[in-house]
Amino acid sequence: TEIYTLSLHDALPIWRHAATAGCGRRERHTASATATSSRSSSRSDPRHVTGRPDPDDRSGGSGPREPEVVIAGCASRDIAHDDTRGWRLGGGVTYAALTCARLGVRTAAVIGLDSQAYESHEVEQLAAAGVALRRVRLPQGPVFRNIDAAGGRIQICLAPGLPLPNVALPLAWRAAPAWILAPVAAELDDAWADPIPADAFVALGWQGLLRTLRAGARVERSFESVRGSEKE
Repeated sequence: TEIYTLSLHDALPIWRHAATAGCGRRERHTASATATSSRSSSRSDPRHVTGRPDPDDRSGGSGPREPEVVIAGCASRDIAHDDTRGWRLGGGVTYAALTCARLGVRTAAVIGLDSQAYESHEVEQLAAAGVALRRVRLPQGPVFRNIDAAGGRIQICLAPGLPLPNVALPLAWRAAPAWILAPVAAELDDAWADPIPADAFVALGWQGLLRTLRAGARVERSFESVRGSEKE
């Protein structure tokens, strides 16, 4: 499988340019496509996942037009003392979906949400911006406390969250020419490659895969080599 490992900051303008130029699709080689098909079916069954899509959620669906981009990931709750709730919604999937929609891109998002985040005004803001939503209820979502320090931001993990299950998606979504995988806490496993078309343009927000998360502990990078590359 060929994956473009870009930060979301880089991925959005690159995809936007490629789509405008008519070259938004690149071949993505997938091994054993028939074998992954049967696995995908079982993974999409809500009985086999740790979270579940809400059957009463009317914000999802194919809509009148097919999405140009599908974005997947869990929303985080970031502690914020200036918010009456004590937190605000964050995570790459949240910001990427809102950015794409406001750029005029037809956007769909699969977003994992804990009970507090599920009905948040930030999610309603995504829907108001035109994002077709597939909200997935999770027993626990990632929660962070961010502390500004002289040497840079210190991030404390209050809850690491749970994986985002590979839920069933509308057929129109599965045909989207571009996908953004935007994990914030390594919540997307290999099953998320299954619904992506072989010729889709895929952007991966890799920073969400390079964190070690333990409840009550400072967030650390997963690889020492990352620290070395940042110092160069």
